[in-house]
Amino acid sequence: MNTRADELKCYLVKGAAQCPTNLPKDSDLIVNGSKCYEFILHHRYSWTYASEDCTKKGGNLVTIANMEEQNFIMNSLKHLRFFGTGVWIGLNDRS
Repeated sequence: MNTRADELKCYLVKGAAQCPTNLPKDSDLIVNGSKCYEFILHHRYSWTYASEDCTKKGGNLVTIANMEEQNFIMNSLKHLRFFGTGVWIGLNDRS
């Protein structure tokens, strides 16, 4: 699963009422409830790289738990004017 076709990474830092101070302030950070999401737009990274980078920052690739979170992600992507072909999330097909 090392294709570089997707253009966005979406991170989730669990349990943060605000975004951690180690994340760059020029990135697209959005707090929703008790979670901080970092959207990194228009970069072509592999799933492995995206996952490792997120872990280094104290988070995980987003795992969508319910329709409310799905709607939040989709609305955020529209607001950030992302019209790419795909996003990396925490699910994968690796054994």
